[in-house]
Order: sequence, then structure tokens, then C-alpha cells
Amino acid sequence: SYYLIHSLGIFRSQGEVDGYVLNNGTKIQPNAKPGDLKFEDFNKDGIINDGDRQYMGAYDVPDFSYGFNLGAAWKGLSVNAFFQGVYGVNAFNGVKAMTLSGLKGWNLSTDALDSYNYNPNSNTPNLAMAADANGNFSKVSDFFLEKADYLRLKSLNIGYTLSPSLSKRIDPTGKMKIKFYINGENLLTFTKYSAFDPEVGNLGVDGGRFPVSKMTSIGINVTF
Repeated sequence: SYYLIHSLGIFRSQGEVDGYVLNNGTKIQPNAKPGDLKFEDFNKDGIINDGDRQYMGAYDVPDFSYGFNLGAAWKGLSVNAFFQGVYGVNAFNGVKAMTLSGLKGWNLSTDALDSYNYNPNSNTPNLAMAADANGNFSKVSDFFLEKADYLRLKSLNIGYTLSPSLSKRIDPTGKMKIKFYINGENLLTFTKYSAFDPEVGNLGVDGGRFPVSKMTSIGINVTF
């Protein structure tokens, strides 16, 4: 289950930072500056910490999982495809935290070039190259929670079976059947999830594990 601090967007000006205060005028995020994330003070104590975490759903069970087959044949040619997907599931994108922060020696994602540091209209906060005073990347917030719905082409098989007349040139008895095929697995994934793979594992926390491999094979089936 996800217990996260709710982010309310990005401070666009110093006036917004100065105006985010308690009733007594105390700044809620005194270390913030324009381009930093604005966090909800959920427990109204004037401090953004773990006490402001809220329940934001669970990863384990999507709203539904589905799959379907498509097939077609014409003369000796056949095409079969299997699609599989899930809907209504979230994942905590730890890769986003690692590759946008600039901390702990991680390589930066090219998405860092669209951060507030370079684009004042960006929805990606200031990078934390030297320090993260506001906690843009060190606070566990829903900035890193993303929809992990996907539709994946799990397998695609294209085959061609030689006609009986051609097979008889190889086997005059006509008992031999020869089929040439190409088979692919995990060829396409349609998703809005921004890290490597929306299938992040049972815990729902994406630490950058290796994505499912794309595989292609070519072969011949011969039967007598």
C-alpha cells in the first residue's frame, strides 16, 4: 500500500512560497524556492514530514487484467498475435527519483533537461545536484506515483506453410509438411508509465529492475 505525501504542484514564484503559511503566518515550507514541489500539510502542524502521508491505494490487484488473441490465415500464410494487459494499477517510480535528482551518483535522465531549472513551465521540480533542502526527491511523495496500466503484444507468430505441390518436389509421397515461421515475444508495450517497464513486481516499487526481454526466433517445422 502507498502512504505518500500529497504534492500540490510546483511553486511558480517566491510569492507563492511566501504565501504558503499557517494562520499565524509561519511558513510551511521555509526552505522552498520557485521550482520546488509544494506539499500538502495534511495534519496541519506546519511541518512537512511523515505525519503528512496519506493512503493512496495499493499495487497488488488491478481493476482488471485482460488478454485476447487475433489470428488470420490466407492460403499458406498464417498470423497469430496474443495481447495482454492490465488496467487500474499504480506503481511507485523509484527510477524517476534516481535519474532526476542528481544525487548519490546516479546518471541523469534526459528528462532532467525539461526540469524547472531549464524550463519555468515544467512540471518537473528543481534538480538536487548538491542538496535537496525542500525534499523534492528525498520526501516520499505522490510525485513519483504513476499509472502503470499497459497493453503488451506478448507474442506474434507469422508462418508460411509450403503448398502440397511444392512439398512433393521434396517428398514425392506428399506426406511431408514444411512450415517456415518467425516468432516474437514482448515486441510492443503501450503505456504512459515513464520508466523502463510497467511490470515492476509484486511490491509495486520500481527500483529499476531489468525489463522483460524482447525475443525473436526464426525456424522451420517439418512433419512427416
